[in-house]
Amino acid sequence: AAAAGGGAGGSAAAAAAAPGMLEVLRSILKEGGPTALYRGLGASTLRLVPSAIISFGTYELMRKLLLELEAQQEVARCRAQQQQLATVLSSAQRCNQQIQQLQSAGVVSNVGCVTCDQDGNLQALPECSTSSSSSSSSIADSSGSSAGGAGCLQACSGGASGA
Repeated sequence: AAAAGGGAGGSAAAAAAAPGMLEVLRSILKEGGPTALYRGLGASTLRLVPSAIISFGTYELMRKLLLELEAQQEVARCRAQQQQLATVLSSAQRCNQQIQQLQSAGVVSNVGCVTCDQDGNLQALPECSTSSSSSSSSIADSSGSSAGGAGCLQACSGGASGA
């Protein structure tokens, strides 16, 4: 009744009846010798080898594809950065040429009053201008033909006292 009920007496009887690991090992070696320890190894190997080949093959293929994808993304990032740098450089060169043209024409005497925006367009600095309408206007080209451009050029020609 104690064994059927699963009480303390039942677990002690089950522990006494079950052989330990060393007892099982001794009995296998006694009955089949050392080769009995390898029984079933061939079937396990036949099952594991194809699985391992597929796993390693898949891993190597995915690794290669991901590395190629990462390299392509890096090339795309580098090209985008190169294009941005080329745009900035061309804008800066264009702005520098415009300032030099204005200086050589005698329109701008104080280069410190002229700057460039991010697109390479000339801008008169607000602290150099004499009128509020000319302080934020853009100088579109070297002739000063944009709206308010003449006022900016006049402010940058040395007439301002704020610089």
